[in-house]
Amino acid sequence: MSKALSYVVGTLLAFYLNGLLAFKSKLIPSRLLKHLILYGISLLLNALVFNTLESVSEMNLKTFSYFPLLGATFVSMTLNFLGMRFWVFKNHEEKHAHR
Repeated sequence: MSKALSYVVGTLLAFYLNGLLAFKSKLIPSRLLKHLILYGISLLLNALVFNTLESVSEMNLKTFSYFPLLGATFVSMTLNFLGMRFWVFKNHEEKHAHR
């Protein structure tokens, strides 16, 4: 329960801070919806990558490895950044390109 709650809080905080600080954009409802879709897909991909890497590392390692956690985090962080830059806050980037 606490992990789900922290993910929701982190998702909303990421939208707020990235929108205002990183992309200097208006926080409009359509961008929030895109952000929520992006983070939902990212969460599913994170779990898929983690489970896949964990099953592979269990076959090769007798002890716990941070490899699945690092790999899944890298994939979701990359997807989140690219998604925010080229989809969620895309109109912001186009507006500034014409200055």
